[in-house]
Amino acid sequence: MMQKSIPSKKQEENTIKKNDNDNDNNKEIEVNDIVKFIFNEKTIKVQIVSYPTDKIKISNEVQKIYCELPLAKSLIGRKIGEKVRVGDTENYVEILDVYQVVEV
Repeated sequence: MMQKSIPSKKQEENTIKKNDNDNDNNKEIEVNDIVKFIFNEKTIKVQIVSYPTDKIKISNEVQKIYCELPLAKSLIGRKIGEKVRVGDTENYVEILDVYQVVEV
């Protein structure tokens, strides 16, 4: 099982890990994960965080979103390849990839 590690610029203690194993498609999205998805033909990356954010915080092209927001709630528990309806809207996102942020 090979793993790629990319240092996070936000905190040096954290590492973003992506496992190249096909079994990753079965990993459910959790709080602190970075999720790459398509919305309105745009590829977007968000990190689901457990604390409210006052402003849109973007680091390394990753937007942090609070886990209680409709988008985050729609993503949590889902898997790569799923098309997910966002809250009560008619908007859908397709999950492309999930990266786990772990402390080292």
